[in-house]
Amino acid sequence: MNLAPSKHPWWTGVLLLLASTGLVPSAPAQDLKVTLLGTGSPGPRMDRFGPSILVEAGKQKLLFDCGRGATQRIEQNKVPFAEVDALFLTHLHSDHVVGIPDLWLTGWIRGRTIRFEFGGPREPEK
Repeated sequence: MNLAPSKHPWWTGVLLLLASTGLVPSAPAQDLKVTLLGTGSPGPRMDRFGPSILVEAGKQKLLFDCGRGATQRIEQNKVPFAEVDALFLTHLHSDHVVGIPDLWLTGWIRGRTIRFEFGGPREPEK
C-alpha cells in the first residue's frame, strides 16, 4: 500500500486534522499502540487477513481500513467493538472496505450506543 502524500494527499490531511483538532488527544508514548490487524491482498488468505490497522491513542480506538477478517482480529485482540471510535478508509478498493458491514453490525449487536464515525476519500479513484 502506497500512502505517499502524492498518491493519497487526503491521508496526510486526515492525520494532521486528527492531531490538530484533538480527536486524538496528546498522549505519552506509552499510551500509543498500533496493531496491524491484517496486511493481505484482495484474494482471501488465511495467514493474512485483509488490510486493517487499529490505532489506540489514549482512550481513542481508531480503525484504518476494514478488510476481510478485521472483526475477527479485533475480537482476538480483546477490543470491545462498541469502543471503536471511528473508521478511516485510505481508499475505496474492495479489499479495504469489505469488512465494514460485519464491523458495524457486530458493534450494534455488542451494545454500541454511540454513532459509528467514519471518513475517507469523497469519491472513487479514477
